[in-house]
Amino acid sequence: MSALPITLVIPFYNEALALPSFLSQMEEQFLKLEEVLFVDSGSNDGGAELINNFRNSHKSKLNIKVLKVDSKDKNGKEKIALPGESRNI
Repeated sequence: MSALPITLVIPFYNEALALPSFLSQMEEQFLKLEEVLFVDSGSNDGGAELINNFRNSHKSKLNIKVLKVDSKDKNGKEKIALPGESRNI
């Protein structure tokens, strides 16, 4: 029986300081993943660009993608999800 493809989903917000260390460790440890999806919920510290630069400069065996989601509603109010509330990503 073959293994099922696995996608690791990592939500982040303003984690640019922690991302370089995480990315280098992730590359070594998660080689069996089909894809790694980073979900950026409105960061303003350049984290998404950092991930894209890592992906482009390291010919990684990982399929790394970045999805940016808007953290504000149409009125400019922050969309937050409290524990127990449903939420869409």
